[in-house]
Amino acid sequence: MLTQDDVINLLEYDIDTGIFVWRRRSESHFKSTRAGRTWNTRYSGSKAGTLRKSARRVTPYSAIMLNGKSHYAHRLAWLYVFGVMPEKQLDHIDGNGLNNAISNLRIVTQSENSRNSRRSSKNTTGVTGVYYDQSSDKWMAFIGIGGKSSKKLGRFSSFEDAVMARSDAEKKYGYHSNHGR
Repeated sequence: MLTQDDVINLLEYDIDTGIFVWRRRSESHFKSTRAGRTWNTRYSGSKAGTLRKSARRVTPYSAIMLNGKSHYAHRLAWLYVFGVMPEKQLDHIDGNGLNNAISNLRIVTQSENSRNSRRSSKNTTGVTGVYYDQSSDKWMAFIGIGGKSSKKLGRFSSFEDAVMARSDAEKKYGYHSNHGR
């Protein structure tokens, strides 16, 4: 089990930038003196982490390998600062999965996290939850509530009215102001 001390001993973390840097390690961490010198020459003082992309995710994240296991940098940042690995999800408030500044992270449920997501790449109107229904010649607005199917907010003659209905629903159901950016 990874501890706060483990992370602090291996990495330096800048709470303002969210960047991790490898610390110099003593030779006792390695099988040989040569291996320790090689590692310290190559990695000590350099930025830690690799880019992690997923077919399912739009947002890339940074991951850091510690003790043979890959960990998301945002989860390590939380452990580094607060001393516990978060049990729930961590949300990047600004939607940038590479911005691991502690002020940009918050613990959320899955439902709360989905209320601060990017606009789908399939969206053609520029507004999440609003689309044009050709069969009725109207603008439709809908919103997801609590992981259940979408709630229809109505059919509207104007795009602006559909956007207003969606905006009002986002406020009513506690969506983050960054949702759909």
